Amino acid sequence: MTLLQAIGQLISKSWDFFTDITVPGMTFSFAQLFVGIFLAVFSLRILSMMLSVSFSANDIINGANNLTSSSSSGSSGYRAGSGSSAKISAERRNDQF
Repeated sequence: MTLLQAIGQLISKSWDFFTDITVPGMTFSFAQLFVGIFLAVFSLRILSMMLSVSFSANDIINGANNLTSSSSSGSSGYRAGSGSSAKISAERRNDQF
């Protein structure tokens, strides 16, 4: 029984630690932040199951990698050129930002 009491006390003390510390510049604690993130991810997974859409953390990581990778990695999306040369139409070459 002492092992279970030690585990319970460790969990209790760590939860108290996270509820006592607030996020810098905000009015909520780290515990509220972690619970909020967990509920958001959980609700997105439930929503994706209802809509039959695949959602995982790997999709987010792969999406971020696709944004930062060069076009030579084999991406074939909208406006993906081959190599490092950009495909810009003749009408748009002199456009100003």
